[in-house]
Amino acid sequence: MELPVECHNRLNPAPFYKTYLYLVHTAQCISNNLQKGDVLGNGQHLDVLVLSYDKRCTTNTLKHVKYVYNPLKKKMLTWSESRNYLYELARHKRYMFYTFMDDDIELHKTDPNKLDLKATMISLSDTSQSPFRLYENFLISFQPTITVPLQFENINTLTRKRKLPITYSGFHWDAMMSTFHQKALVYMLPYNTTTDHDHQSLWIAQQRFECKSFLLFNHQVAVASTVYINNTQHRKHQKGLKSYSKLLQQETLKAPVEIRKHPFVNQFIQQLQNSTDGIYYDLLIPKCKDIFPYRYIDGKLQIN
Repeated sequence: MELPVECHNRLNPAPFYKTYLYLVHTAQCISNNLQKGDVLGNGQHLDVLVLSYDKRCTTNTLKHVKYVYNPLKKKMLTWSESRNYLYELARHKRYMFYTFMDDDIELHKTDPNKLDLKATMISLSDTSQSPFRLYENFLISFQPTITVPLQFENINTLTRKRKLPITYSGFHWDAMMSTFHQKALVYMLPYNTTTDHDHQSLWIAQQRFECKSFLLFNHQVAVASTVYINNTQHRKHQKGLKSYSKLLQQETLKAPVEIRKHPFVNQFIQQLQNSTDGIYYDLLIPKCKDIFPYRYIDGKLQIN
């Protein structure tokens, strides 16, 4: 599915080098599974940038896959340090979508019988395509600000009483695979590694990231329901969560005064004191419009 010409011209005065850039951190080389042609092995529309944090990869034969080796000379790079370095390497390149992903993820097709598919969206669940191509079809069709796949553990919960919408927006999302539109990248990255120490918990930087995405692009974190994700390895690392309501309060202090005083934000902070589960929204995507922070804090407020 090609991007409409009017969208391309309006959003991007200069052409993109390619549509997709995948950014991966791994111990040495990405797995054989990721190198398959229907995953990341075909460079016609995508490139791959890999950070090897343990050993250099010396067996790469794919021209569209580039490796860099542990630039910080640390024995072990943290998850957020790796992504921040990949961001610094990639942020001036011309791609439409930047997908940061862990090296052990697997994408699977969601059962179409669980999806609430409209006639115009049947192609988004085309079972003849691989999960990665389905995910890319979603990106190019909706052009979301931020996109994540459906989490495997959420399928049964969300489809208990109804079919799953083709997309929805939520507050809590797993960053093992997340995609940023080129216009949103500079607002969201880099990860905060100074306020919270990664050696205490690798989860806190992502918690703060979720709070940041809520404030900057509320209702625009799109869950692509046509595919679901799980990870095949569970490596040992520091774990532990902080209070979401307190983290959101801290992030709110960096926002414009209109946001800090907005009742919607304060009500949501109160809601977070109880739970982050089950907080989902209708998705608002300003299709073919430029991407600005704080534009859709709710359905009415538009600061820019």
